[in-house]
This record gives sequence, C-alpha cells and structure tokens, in this order.
Amino acid sequence: MWTSCCEVSRDFKTAVECVIIIKHLPKTLLRVKGGMRDTHGTVHLTTRFLFSSLDPEHRTRAIFRTDAVKEHAKPHVVKHLKSVFIHEAFIAQPQIIARIRRFANDTFLPDLEPDCDELEMKVNWTRVFSEYFKEDKEHIRHMTVHVEQFNPKILEMREMDILQRGLNGFANARETAWRKILTERIIRNVLVHTHIESWCDPDEQGFEELQLIRDKLSYSD
Repeated sequence: MWTSCCEVSRDFKTAVECVIIIKHLPKTLLRVKGGMRDTHGTVHLTTRFLFSSLDPEHRTRAIFRTDAVKEHAKPHVVKHLKSVFIHEAFIAQPQIIARIRRFANDTFLPDLEPDCDELEMKVNWTRVFSEYFKEDKEHIRHMTVHVEQFNPKILEMREMDILQRGLNGFANARETAWRKILTERIIRNVLVHTHIESWCDPDEQGFEELQLIRDKLSYSD
C-alpha cells in the first residue's frame, strides 16, 4: 500500500501517512552497530534509538532518541557514534538497522541528521519507509519469479522431493534475493553519495548480522 498510495490520490496518501504515524512509527527503532568489538571495556557500543516524536517544524522528520546510555558510558558511545558517521564506509557498510515492528533492514536513511552529543537522530520518515518498502516489494518480485520457475518442475517430482526441494529452494532463493538487493543498493549509494568511482565489495558481515536479527524477530511474540 505504501509504495502505491501516491499513485492513487493525495487524500489516500495522507490517510496512509496517518496510519504509519499512529501505528508504526511508535514501533520503529534505529539500531546503530557497535563495530568490530561492540564494547569499550564494560560499555556496550551498540545503541538503540527509539522513536520520540515528530519534528514540530517538519512533519516528515522523525526524531529518535536513546535514554538507555548511562552517564559513565556516554563519552564512549558518543565517540563511537561520531566515528560511525564521519566515514564514507558508513555508506558502503551500513551501520544502522531500521526495525519496523517485526521487520528489519539496513536500508539507506535519507536526510539523516545525527546529533551524537545529544544522543539523537532525525530522519525523513516518509523517505525511510519508501526505501524500506521499495526493497520489500523488490524482494517479493524476486520470489514471484522463483515460484514461477519452480512450478513447472513439480510435475516431474515425487511428493517428498517437492517438499524437500521446495522448502530448501525457497529458503535459498529468499536469502539470495535479499543479498542481491542489498549489494545493488550499496553500489548505487556509494556511487551517488561518495567520491568513490566504483565499488563491487558486498557487505557480507553486515548481511549475516542483519539475517540473524531478522531470524530473531521472526520468532518473537
């Protein structure tokens, strides 16, 4: 619905935005990765920013804050956050995972305005959701192609083969599709938002971490 509401009417788009604001934004969080070590002594550097409010000056800008960082840990967390956002590697190796209810993706965050000292981030939430669901829609397209290619083979397979190869094939196709979408997005964003002229290195570690989070969310209540 989100990816097509703009094509229907302005009123419908406004109605969908109201649903997102009321039901989904409060359940949205941004998780900044802690890096290779994830800790500084006893301080955990991975930080979860929860939705706080809409920016009163810009309705399309959402404010995310964290109050889980204790005072003794704040200098280390702030230093880590600043190191995350100043490098071009932030584009090539996404460091923020957006979680919307029980779904997660390290999608690009348009118009991101981090305030590390205040442990606050602002993003254009309409564009974040657009990027988020655009990739979800693309994944559905990949899986539809996989199913259409698999269906003709069913007539030549035994019942147990259908079950085993169908389930395994679907799981592999699902992961392959997400990996392809992630790689294409990273390459596209590197070329657009950095001074790097070419890029072909997929973020394998980031993908594996994202998959673990997705698996945990799929089994959560």
